[in-house]
Amino acid sequence: MTDQAQRLEALDPQGSFIVSAPAGSGKTGLITQRLLRLLCSVQNPEEILCITFTKKAAAEMSSRVHSALQQAAYQPRPADNYLAETWDLASEALARNTELNWGLLEMPARLRIQTIDSFCRYVASQFALETSLGELPEPMDNPESMYRAAARSTLDCIEEQSETGQQLQLLVAHTGNDLSRCEKLLADMLLKRDQWLPYIFGCITGIIPWLALCFYVFGIGGAGETKAPAFVYVIVLTIFLFFNSFALVQLLQYKKVGKWSDYLRGEATYITLSLVAKSALAWQIFANTLIPPA
Repeated sequence: MTDQAQRLEALDPQGSFIVSAPAGSGKTGLITQRLLRLLCSVQNPEEILCITFTKKAAAEMSSRVHSALQQAAYQPRPADNYLAETWDLASEALARNTELNWGLLEMPARLRIQTIDSFCRYVASQFALETSLGELPEPMDNPESMYRAAARSTLDCIEEQSETGQQLQLLVAHTGNDLSRCEKLLADMLLKRDQWLPYIFGCITGIIPWLALCFYVFGIGGAGETKAPAFVYVIVLTIFLFFNSFALVQLLQYKKVGKWSDYLRGEATYITLSLVAKSALAWQIFANTLIPPA
């Protein structure tokens, strides 16, 4: 079957088709022609639904259809075969428009060319009472102002005697009582809440060295002829204990357990543990590798 024959078959409103072709091959033009053909077979233009992925694509499709109708209404039939075919379909659609008094030239928005999101919003709005959603807010291209408003609303709970209030007080204390900075941090967190990949990869990056160390030092996965010196086992155990003590201190700070409710005390303990851990590691390496045995 030739390309032209396939295009003509795809215009049949009684059939369903998948159009797959490279960029610039005329997919949008073909869909425009199919929409014009569909207009010739319905009682109301709202019976046709065209869904796109992006607002840009929806605007392009709507512009193409409206432009074709305008050209068929006010311009002569073009000489180019492809353009003439579109002009003929638009003329038929205009005849249907006049017959049923649709007013498409004056009200092109009657053609429902939408994104997936806007279509779902439309469906939800039709069942506002059943879903208890009420009036739905308009979608925004730049939600930063909404995130700021949500952050301010959250910070209003800082005086409450609740876990949320306590956590907000801790956040404000950590930022030096800078409410503007707290608001920005919360808004940025909302803006990036779906960007979990760095966190996931960070966890994997943190786990892999420990796994590699255990496989090498303890000979997991196979028996090797060489064994690590005894002090290496001590170093691994020491590092493991100290590193996990950092997490324990942070957990106690977060839960405000006993004396750990004092933020400055927790930070001082954390810094001390870090210094001790690094010093212990350095002295163990120095004592067992640099100093020759007696």
